[in-house]
Amino acid sequence: MPIQKKGNFMKKVILAIVLSLGFSLNVHAAGSPKPLECYGTVSGVYITSDGFVVPSFSWAAGSGVLVCNMNTTWKGITPSTCAVYYSTAMAAYKGKNGTNLVFGGGTYPGCASVPRNSGNVAASYMLSIYNP
Repeated sequence: MPIQKKGNFMKKVILAIVLSLGFSLNVHAAGSPKPLECYGTVSGVYITSDGFVVPSFSWAAGSGVLVCNMNTTWKGITPSTCAVYYSTAMAAYKGKNGTNLVFGGGTYPGCASVPRNSGNVAASYMLSIYNP
């Protein structure tokens, strides 16, 4: 009989661990901001005199959004990564392809609310989507 009680006790301990683990994962997921994915077309790309790459996106009403700096690391984005962002934006512009620019860690309610200046959160990645 004592073995049966011990088995029930272990089941309860395991159940408590599983439930608490599930609860902690849900709390973490709820506390993490969801990345914001902004899809649209690029109507132009320019580089400022101090090296900022500024594509103009359709979701930003055609205005430019700072995405990186070609000369210095900006918000964790290195110049070599910035060169890839620039190439991606230019390819999307030239090919009239869509782009997906993803911002992680921001609390913007939508793409139109992303700041157009250096106050925006750094983009996690930029993707050019080929539309044949």
